[in-house]
Amino acid sequence: MFRECSSLTSLGLSNFYTGQVTNMSDMFDGCRSLISLDLSSFDTRNVTNIGSMFKDCSSLTSLDLSSFNTSKVTNMSSMFSRCSSLASLDLSNFDTSQVTKMNAMFNDCSSLTNLDLSSFSINKVTTVYIMFLGCRSLTTTITISNPNITSYGSMFSSAATNDGTLIKVNYTTETSELVDQMIATKSSNSNVLKGELVS
Repeated sequence: MFRECSSLTSLGLSNFYTGQVTNMSDMFDGCRSLISLDLSSFDTRNVTNIGSMFKDCSSLTSLDLSSFNTSKVTNMSSMFSRCSSLASLDLSNFDTSQVTKMNAMFNDCSSLTNLDLSSFSINKVTTVYIMFLGCRSLTTTITISNPNITSYGSMFSSAATNDGTLIKVNYTTETSELVDQMIATKSSNSNVLKGELVS
């Protein structure tokens, strides 16, 4: 809808009804000048696809998604890809129990420092390639619980390369070997470590 509105700096959406919307993919993709975005009125209870929703919103420094209901979402691929000015992001309310695609979700979020993924379910996710590529300032912990993930190339390439950063990857008995392979995609100076065995 607003895709490639590259000169747009702000947007009032308080009266924007989204209760019947099922697809929000690419909605703000390419809005490179957008510096503020109020999505508090968004009703996302029926949305299944938010892939590339904020892709290339390179001027956004923060984004409040606390009102988002993601219980039906299956695709989060490239959702925040190349949001290079995004410094903070709270996704603690995200329900990812139906998600199958997280590839490039945080690709090149180079300013992102902390990310709470404790609520993330990876049980149905099969695609995570370049998920954290270029997230050089990031500290986070992610738990990989699905042994059926098949696409994870460059997942941690150039991730957590700045001083004081750390990405821990927790695992289950079934995903231990898979996590080793994922971590092997990191760059030589990436602070990405195998975390704890979780049940």
